[in-house]
Amino acid sequence: KKITICLFLLVSCKIFSQQYRFISYSVSNGLSQNSVHCIFQDSDGLLWLGTQDGLNSFDGHNFITYRYNSRDTTSISDQFVLSIAEDNKGFLWVGTRNGLNKLNRRTGKFTRFYLSADEKEKLGRMYPLLNKNNNGEIYITHEGNAGLIDRNGILVNAGNILKKSIAAVFDNNGKLWMLHDSNHFGYIDIKKNTRNWYDAGKLIKNIPKDHAVLFTIDSAQTIWYCRVGTKSDLYFYDIKQKKWRAEKIHLPSLINHIAITRSGTGWISSLNGIYLIKNYRIAGKIDHTSSESGSLPAGSFLCTYEDSQGNIWVGSAYTGFAYYHPSFNHFNLLQTSQLGASVTSVVDINDHLRWVGTTNGLFKAIRKKTKQEYHLTDNYFSSMKITALSKDKQNHLWVAVENNGLFVLNEKGALIHSFRESSSFTQAKGILNLFCDSKGRMIVCTKKGYYVFQSRYKWPPLYRVPGTTDYSVSTGSYILHAFEDSKKNIWVSKNLGIDVLDENLKLVFSIPSVESSSPIERTIIVGCTEDKTGNIWIATLSSGIYRFSHNRLTQYTTDDGLNSNVIYGITCDNNGRLWAITTSGLNMYDPQKKRFFSLDSRDGIPAEDFVLNAIFSNKSGQVFLGSSKGLISINANDIVLQKQIANAQVSDIKVDGESIPNLENTFILEPGFRTVGFEFSLKQALQPRKIFYQYQMKGFDKDWNTLQPSYTKITYSKLPFEILTMRVRAAYSPQDFLDAPVEEFRLIVKPFFWQTTWFSILVIAIIILLISFFIVQYNRVKYKKQLHYIQVQSELQQERERISRDLHDNIGAYTSALIASINHLKKVEPTSEDLEELSEYAGSIMSYLRETIWVLNHETLSLTAFADRLTNYASKIIKHYPSIRLSINKSILVERELPPKVSLNLFRIVQEALQNACKHAQSYSIQLEVNSNRQISFSIQDSGIGMPNSVNKNSNGLHNMIERANDIGFRLEILTEKNIGTTITCTENNTYDV
Repeated sequence: KKITICLFLLVSCKIFSQQYRFISYSVSNGLSQNSVHCIFQDSDGLLWLGTQDGLNSFDGHNFITYRYNSRDTTSISDQFVLSIAEDNKGFLWVGTRNGLNKLNRRTGKFTRFYLSADEKEKLGRMYPLLNKNNNGEIYITHEGNAGLIDRNGILVNAGNILKKSIAAVFDNNGKLWMLHDSNHFGYIDIKKNTRNWYDAGKLIKNIPKDHAVLFTIDSAQTIWYCRVGTKSDLYFYDIKQKKWRAEKIHLPSLINHIAITRSGTGWISSLNGIYLIKNYRIAGKIDHTSSESGSLPAGSFLCTYEDSQGNIWVGSAYTGFAYYHPSFNHFNLLQTSQLGASVTSVVDINDHLRWVGTTNGLFKAIRKKTKQEYHLTDNYFSSMKITALSKDKQNHLWVAVENNGLFVLNEKGALIHSFRESSSFTQAKGILNLFCDSKGRMIVCTKKGYYVFQSRYKWPPLYRVPGTTDYSVSTGSYILHAFEDSKKNIWVSKNLGIDVLDENLKLVFSIPSVESSSPIERTIIVGCTEDKTGNIWIATLSSGIYRFSHNRLTQYTTDDGLNSNVIYGITCDNNGRLWAITTSGLNMYDPQKKRFFSLDSRDGIPAEDFVLNAIFSNKSGQVFLGSSKGLISINANDIVLQKQIANAQVSDIKVDGESIPNLENTFILEPGFRTVGFEFSLKQALQPRKIFYQYQMKGFDKDWNTLQPSYTKITYSKLPFEILTMRVRAAYSPQDFLDAPVEEFRLIVKPFFWQTTWFSILVIAIIILLISFFIVQYNRVKYKKQLHYIQVQSELQQERERISRDLHDNIGAYTSALIASINHLKKVEPTSEDLEELSEYAGSIMSYLRETIWVLNHETLSLTAFADRLTNYASKIIKHYPSIRLSINKSILVERELPPKVSLNLFRIVQEALQNACKHAQSYSIQLEVNSNRQISFSIQDSGIGMPNSVNKNSNGLHNMIERANDIGFRLEILTEKNIGTTITCTENNTYDV
């Protein structure tokens, strides 16, 4: 019975394996090492792979490897990676053979963590399991220790309650289910810190020492428990029903890992393949098949993982990793027996017989009885290139062999007839395409025109259509393809345009493509086809695809969703959908959705290097593609393509070339930056080869900016100092941008303080204040000047009046005396005394005038210069009084400037005091002192008889002296004693700091 079950299992697994095709990666693609122990997709869509030689990140194009470095404490603690999980803060937790690590994805730096103090020094502290619940908590079990990474991304010790757990998994309620002490099965409620153990009974009691345990849980809340050994047993526990299910699975292999997809299928990684479990029963096995392209890599398998796009990733031991998607089943590959033989053409004779033309001969393909698959048998025209195939109304196979001729075979492959070069058929070696129209005519397209065979029972020579070899034909004579539309018109694709012929092969009209101004811009026409609504679709070799409808041409290019403008061939399936091969993959136009869909190897197509015009369709709904790897058949009826939503994101920001760590949704750009760059990506594990990005810096850019395919980076050098929003969206085709979700990233651009608005306002305010201050000061100075001018004029007027009085009182008196004396001398004989008196009067007048003019001619006088002048004046005066001794004492400690008014009034005061002392005091000595320290003071002291009581201070002389002193801010003091003398002191009122 067991042998029968095993044989049935092996047969069913072999049948099942043929339905799965994988795309593989290894060290040859950039992977650091070929043993992949764990696979994980982060929140940004990036794929992470743990190998025996480093942690790898993979974006669908490139690998980045993180390895242990003994000299760098920020490197990963060990290169052997066993487990990966992501916390709520976006940090990756990586379990290795020697320690636990926390990775900052922005900086690429690791922080090492240990659950016990001795782990830092000891080797072999493995962290094989990181289990995350719905709240974002990550449970860690490790050699008798247990830890928990909480929702804030902080590692905390889980305590004794978890230490004896063997395996664990979280259910939807956050309960941690585990095997405890090898004999008890149950759960721990971490929030309530309670436990509930069940006796597992004979089911899992007394596990052998060489057995391990694997746990996982599916969406139905059923725990999958696997007792692992040389043979593995799989059991199922229903949490809702609180009982073990009746189903049990015995697998004849060592199980390494269990993963359950969202559809509920279990992928069991084992030493000799992958077992698939559906409805708790074996559904098949996937294994490596060397004869099949796209099979699993060879070797044992360590892990499986389903990403957010439904791709299944498989990690193997020693052969790298691969991924599979259910859409891959739509594409089948029929390989030729000789490697390197490209398929150029295909013809279905009937439902069981297919002929495949290649660069290495013609192959017969026989359909297998039980499956929709074909296997190749015989090879005709071995080592020769088949350039074209077609069948006629009698199901005869027409074969064009390069440099050999045209051959006709029956259904079994026997030669019926051949056409070689002759006078009527000169292009037998240059046939490019064969087409049988509705009338049974075989149209032979060559490099120099086309020929027609239309005999039904005999084999007359092919005849040349007139004019097709004439080089003057505007559409050229190099014929690449012929096609008949629903109106029986023949569309002939040529190197310089298209000729449209009626059913009698007469030219109806042409569409040239020779010039840029032609209806079809300068290009080569590859082929044509017709959809169900009667539109003709035209493939070109450099300008994309044209649709001909109602005598109007509409062009479709990469801007409309094509993955390339170089079209190698075109056909239409029985659903009216258009298929076109390019240099970059396959395109399908859905008339219902009115758009192109682009397909490449990541969508399951086994090859992308197609052969020119090697695209065909049959009545069963299949589309065939000729490639270098073989014949690709597509079950077109099973393919339903929907518009893919591309979720863009800002994956990196670089300021002056340096990446920003800990990137959040808001980033502050500090003052002084020169450039800021942004890199975009999609939130998926595999980045498509062709994706369009649009970006807009809201607050700076007015419109959206579109990047060309494969461009993902932009740079700004000047940004305004404000809060900006980087908006990015992505689409597989430019026409999908309006429906694409927009990802926003806020950027706060901070200026230097002198670049801020408030600083500018402050500067403007200060400038306004300064201008106002200067205006006020200017007006004040101007007013003071005007006031001073008025005051000076007033003072000047007063001085004029005073000088007039002085001149009148002094010079006038002297002059009157002089005149009186002269009149007296006219009457008498003058004596010497009289002449001396006249001379004295004249000298006094001149001296008084000189002193007055000297004072008035100076705007300001220094105190020293004034004192010197005063000394000279006093010395001159005292000469007329020989009996009086004059002593002068000058103590000028602080130099001062004296305005004219001050100097004139001081001079008059001292002058008056000296004259009074000389004339009236009867003094034998006069002492003149000039002092300047904190105040200016003048003192005239005589040793005379003193001032008589009859002299009043209000007398003219003293009154003028007091008035003068008060007018200039001085005070006049008079001290007198009879027979002792008089002291007159003139002192400045203000006191100045020295």
